[in-house]
Amino acid sequence: MFPFFLENSDIRLVVHADSAGLIDVTGSANQDLFKIYIKNNDSIQKLINALDPIYAKADSLKDTATIKKLDDQFKAHDKELKKLIVDLVKNHPASPAGPWLIMRNSYQFELPELDSLLVVFDSTLCHSFFYKAVAKRVAILKRVQIGQPGVDFSMNDTTGKQVALSSLKGKILLVDFWASWCHPCRLENPNVVKAYAGFHKKGFDVLGVSFDRKKDNWEKAIKDDKLTWNHVSDLQYWGNAAGKLYGINSIPANILLDKDQKIIGRNLRGDALIAKLTELLGPPANIPVKRIKLNK
Repeated sequence: MFPFFLENSDIRLVVHADSAGLIDVTGSANQDLFKIYIKNNDSIQKLINALDPIYAKADSLKDTATIKKLDDQFKAHDKELKKLIVDLVKNHPASPAGPWLIMRNSYQFELPELDSLLVVFDSTLCHSFFYKAVAKRVAILKRVQIGQPGVDFSMNDTTGKQVALSSLKGKILLVDFWASWCHPCRLENPNVVKAYAGFHKKGFDVLGVSFDRKKDNWEKAIKDDKLTWNHVSDLQYWGNAAGKLYGINSIPANILLDKDQKIIGRNLRGDALIAKLTELLGPPANIPVKRIKLNK
């Protein structure tokens, strides 16, 4: 399979008989733009790949100082990758390569960024499948911003019993999107356990929504990580229905709901989650609170 951008021009595909994977496309202006993007993207990816073994070694040695420096480098490279897409959209607003790349990398873009890019696109793209996909994602994200009512859903727990989000009204509720196979999720789980231990008796609860595919792996991770709250999943991996309702394109992710299930926080992790719960419910039990500034 070799996808390319089709347009109304003479397009030539060059296939080498001895190397089926090496196919070149000429005659498509949009494909030419995409080639430039791929070349620049690959250059940055090589820099990222070079950091992976260094990170693995630092992780095995528990070298937190080096890990912190590497995390900063990874974040800087991620910004460069995003900038490649933004620059392509702004410099070539009529190219379908722009919305296609945004949807392929939508986990990198928050609502304000998508909103600002949507108005950049040329009107000729309005009927494009990819443009419509970006517009749909903007609509979903607007529906689940802070201040909006939570979107109800029902899903089976580990016993097969259906649990509705709306059945958990009356407590401050963290809807936690995660998976057993997601390493960053597993690293974040102890922070959620800590928050649950400190605030559950004060009116805080958690609903874990798993993006797992295999029930055994999901149940084992719940037991291993000591996640003693409600858990649901449809075992549909990235096709998780609740994830789609809330526009979740990367995990770990979470939504914090008040007692009436209005959205009051998004993606609160570690100390930020503890600080928000302290603001809402008072000091936790046996957890030292760090003072940090929260974005309202």
